[in-house]
Order: sequence, then structure tokens, then C-alpha cells
Amino acid sequence: MLAACGGEDSDAGSGNPYLTKKAPKATVEVEMIEFAMKPDVPSVAAGPIRFRATNASTSMVHELAVLRVRDDGSFDNTGEVEDVDPGKSGEITLDLPAGRYVLACVLVPGEAGSTYDHFKEGMKTDFEIR
Repeated sequence: MLAACGGEDSDAGSGNPYLTKKAPKATVEVEMIEFAMKPDVPSVAAGPIRFRATNASTSMVHELAVLRVRDDGSFDNTGEVEDVDPGKSGEITLDLPAGRYVLACVLVPGEAGSTYDHFKEGMKTDFEIR
């Protein structure tokens, strides 16, 4: 189950404790395409991190959710870049503690014109904050 906490940096103060306006210590470039998430690095140090999501698709909307893996295997959605159109990019800066994460597209059928559950199609990858 995913806990919904989304938005972009302009939403800082919206109740999401991970959103921040602090200067990022690292930037993670994530390419999104059917049905894969391709970060440019497998891990970064804890702290303020900018995630820049680029949709390399020519026809599908995608999004980047940064999911923290809980001890029981469920996820906490720390924030996301929503509804990135084909050929476009978006970003979010999150202040994250060390732990196991998953970078994923969590679009489901009916959302942003999707006919697929992108997560179930395998559009996710493990990521570590150390």
C-alpha cells in the first residue's frame, strides 16, 4: 500500500515532512520510459536530494515516486513528480534519511490517460540512500 504524499517543491509546508527548500547535496537524474526507471547513480548520501525526472517516452505520461521501504516491506511515498508529459522533465527536492527506497511510476489505469498499471508492469528500481 502506498501512502500518498505528492507534489513539487512549491508545496513545501504542505504537511509532507520530506519536502524541502534546502539546497540539495546531490542530484539524481532519472530517465523514465516504458516500463523502466533509470537513475544515473544507484545511491546517494542522506540529506537534501534533488530528483530530476525526464520522460524519454514519445507517447506515454509517466511520474517519479520516491518510495521509502518500510521494515514490513510496504512503502511510504516521500514525494513525487507527477504527470510528466512525453519529452518533458520535472523535479522535486526531498530531505531523506538513510534507507532502502524504490524509484517508481505509480500511474494506474485511468490516471493521466493510462491504460496500464505502470508499477505492476515493472516500472520501478531499487535505490539506496546511505
